Parts: sequence; C-alpha cells; structure tokens
Amino acid sequence: MAVIAPNSEIYLIKCPIELDNVNQLRFANATAQHNYFNGLTKLSLTKATFQRKDGTIRWPGSMEDIIEYNYCMYRNKNHGNKWFYAFIENMEYISDSMTAIKIKTDVWQTWQFDLTFKQCFVEREHVSDDTFGKHTLDEGLPTGEYIVNSYDEYGVTNPTQYAVVAQLSDLPSDMAAAGTARFKNAQKIYGGLPNGSWLMCLPWSSNFTLYESLNALIEWYNADGRIDAVVSLYVIPKSLMPSGAAGLDYTSTDGNHGFTGYFFPASTTPYSIGTHSWTRNTTVDSYTPHNKKVLCFPYNYLLMSNNGGTEVTYRWEEFSSSNATFKLDVLINQGCDQKLRPTNYKRTDTSGGYAWSITGQKLPTLSWISDYYLNWQAQNGSTAATKQIRRGEQKFNKAENFFDFVGGLGEMIGGGLNYGYQQIKNTISGIESRAETEPDTAKGNANSGDINFTLGKTCFTGYKMSVRAEVAKVIDGYFDRYGYKVSTNKIPELHSRQNWNYVKLSDCNIIADIPQSDLDEIKNLFVKGITLWHNPTTFLDYSQTNAII
Repeated sequence: MAVIAPNSEIYLIKCPIELDNVNQLRFANATAQHNYFNGLTKLSLTKATFQRKDGTIRWPGSMEDIIEYNYCMYRNKNHGNKWFYAFIENMEYISDSMTAIKIKTDVWQTWQFDLTFKQCFVEREHVSDDTFGKHTLDEGLPTGEYIVNSYDEYGVTNPTQYAVVAQLSDLPSDMAAAGTARFKNAQKIYGGLPNGSWLMCLPWSSNFTLYESLNALIEWYNADGRIDAVVSLYVIPKSLMPSGAAGLDYTSTDGNHGFTGYFFPASTTPYSIGTHSWTRNTTVDSYTPHNKKVLCFPYNYLLMSNNGGTEVTYRWEEFSSSNATFKLDVLINQGCDQKLRPTNYKRTDTSGGYAWSITGQKLPTLSWISDYYLNWQAQNGSTAATKQIRRGEQKFNKAENFFDFVGGLGEMIGGGLNYGYQQIKNTISGIESRAETEPDTAKGNANSGDINFTLGKTCFTGYKMSVRAEVAKVIDGYFDRYGYKVSTNKIPELHSRQNWNYVKLSDCNIIADIPQSDLDEIKNLFVKGITLWHNPTTFLDYSQTNAII
C-alpha cells in the first residue's frame, strides 16, 4: 500500500473579517483574493497532514503564541490546488507544544467565484442608477418637522396691480348716439362664459386715482337715473384689462363726471395671467446629500399655498424637468376665479394638470352708493307735466302784474290737465321731500376689507419644504450604508459601487456546484443582509465616497 507523504499547507492569519459575516470582502478573481490573504500577518505550517473541512487543526505550538489569530487558509496539495478559507471558532490547550484549533469554513470566501446569481426578490441594495426621481418607494423613516428652504410668490402681489370691473346691465345713455352700435351689438361672452351684462374695466393706478374714476362712474349713473344698471363692482388683475382692444374704449361725454373705461371684447377661451416656474432645490436645508432619494418626497417637496387656507403638496420627482411649471387661468367674474395648475406634472403637458390644480382666493367685491334723490330727480323731474307745473308755480309766485299772474296760472292749469293744482303741488312736494330725506342705499359687498388683498397676499406662494439638515444627514447616512428599498425581482447588484454594496434579499436564487450546506449558508447571508467591500484598504470605512461605477 502506497504511503502519501503529508503535503498540506495551513496559514493562521490575523484578518479583519468577522465570523458574523455582516461584512465581507469581494475580489475580482481568485488571484487577487489569495494575494490579499497571503499578505496579511500569518503563521505557516507546511507538510501538514490532510486538513478536514470544518475540522480541527492540530497546531504544533502553545495556545498563547497563536491566540491573536482569528482566521486561516489551507489547501491539501495532494488532493487539489484549491484554497479553503475558514474562521477560527475556538482554541483548546492540549499541551505546551500542541493546540487544537476548531475551524469553520468561510463559505463566501471559499466559494464566491463559483456562484451564479439568478433573479432574486431584492429588498434593499445600492442601486446602479441613482437618477433623481427613479427611486421613490417609501422607506418608513421618521422625518420630524418640516422647514421652509425658500419660497417664491406668483400672481398679483400689489393692490395697485389690480383694476376694477363694473358689471352693467345697461350702457351709459350717451352710447345710444350714432356710431356706438359696436357696444350694443357686442357679444357678451367672457372667457367662454355667457353673461347678460357688459363688463367695463377701470384701471387702478399707482396713486389710486381709480378712486376718482370709480366715483365719477357711480355719480354718472346716479345722475342719469339708472344706478340700478350697475350690477356689481369687483377687482381683477390689471394685466387682464382690455385697454384699446377692438376699439371698445369709452370716455364719458359728461364734463362733470369724466372717466375712461374699457369694455371687454367677446372671448370664448379662458383668460390667463401666464406661467411661472419654481426651480427644484439641490440641497436640503443647505445640506447636500450623496443620495438623490433625499431630494425626493417625503424628505423634500414643493408646497403650494393660496395664502387663504388651501395648500397642495407637489413632489419634485413627478415634474418632467428640474422646473415645476404652473399656469394661472382666471375668469372675469365676481371674485375673479383663479386656478393654478401644473403643466409638466405626472406626465401631463401644457393642456393638462387640472386634477392637481389649486384654486386662488376670491378677490374683493366692492360697494357703491345708490343716490335715491338724484335717481328720483333724473327719473321724474324731467317729465313735461312736472316741468310745466314748476314753471307755472314760479311765475305765479313771482307775478308782478296781471299778465304774469294769468300766464302762470294758465301753465299750471295746462300742465295739470284738470288735476287740481294744490293736489299736484302737494304730491310733488311730498315725493320730492321724501326723496331728499331718503337715505342713500349701499350696494354690493360692503364688507370687502379682505386683509390678504390689502397685504398683497391674494397671490400663490410656492414653499420649498424639506426635513431639517440634521434629519437629512441621518437619512443620507442610512442610505449610504444600506442603499435603497427596491422590492424588485432582479439579479442583485453585487458590484455597482466604488467601495461597497449592501444587498438584502427575500429569497436567494444561486446556481453553484458546491456542498449544499455551504450554498444554503450563503443564501442565508444574503437574506439576512450583507455588505460586500470591494477594496480591502477601505474595509469598514463608511467615510469613503461610494460613487456608482
């Protein structure tokens, strides 16, 4: 029977890898692996007898001399050239010159080049593509209180940037003259909404001289006896004023009540103030994260407010560019309905975004005075009979001779048409007296003191919200160490980063021609979660950059 001479090699090594396998080293090939372990501090034993896997090494030496060594590598040259790597689990004193060393196979280092990973359900990993907005699954991490990074306003922010619309059921009387048919025949449809009234716009200048024009309009209608034709007065943004549009400018012909207004032409489409964009912030409370997910919701988002109690949250990652673009549509009506909608949100275009719109505050409706006496005088004081009686009364009271007396009496009789003079006089005097003492009537909204309007806050405000820098750093550090939640069936990323990859699987599918018990142990390592380090010189150093390769 042939005798096989002992020819196994065993090295005891001081190694940074620990038995728990939470962190492991990954090598490009077996040569790089061997060179690394062979270069560590070690004790060697050659010409040893066959070393059994997961067995005991009988080391010729005192336990005190080898107690600092925690790892070993060995190969049985008589039976092959493969190196096995193992943890030292325990040491037992046998004699001053012999120590029993219990070893356990490091299944990852021993078999990592024999493994073929198939598709697995990956719970977490360091992704190979960290494009902003690509990874948005909820991590369930605490965010704390949110803060404002910056904000920007859009809309009309100054009371002088508004104009007033007078809604009129009847036009001023001088428009009945020739050449004014363009007003009477104009279609009354504004922003696609039919209206039974005409809309006249009065500008509001920086020194508030609109007050004079507005008063002149009201006084004009009062003097014309048709104040009830003023249906309402309300505020709109000045940029919507149709100055000079379609020849519909109007200047009153009454020298005592001078003002210029602009009638709205017919419009079948909504009015728009325009568009505005908010640029996505690249920091979180001045902290610049390594991981793009920290710049996504719920750690970073856009909060839109109408400054009147309505707020809508928008996720930066749902916009098709780094700018969140919104369009402000309005309607020329009482309160001036406003709707701000995103135009590049959730894959919508410039014609979409209505489902995520936010309505604006109502703009003020103004009050005005209906002068009862002026209206009565205008409506009743110009009738032929009344004028004739008035003239007769004046002549009768001032008669200095017979002819004046007869003339005045004749006019009163003719004007009265057999209606008793005294009765007519009493009737007229009673009505006139009541008209003079009747209080003026306030119409419209007498409580239009909208504090937000006077403060210039009927606009929209976009707040760039985020977690505090302290929280952002904690979250970013968590992603640095454990990657993102992906919950995807895929081949796991084992080497997509410069220094380390963390991988955690729900199930692990690996093909390998290795002992089944070792394969099961490897699978369990990935189900538990493991960090693979690619550079031994940066092992366990999380301060290193970990860029995508």
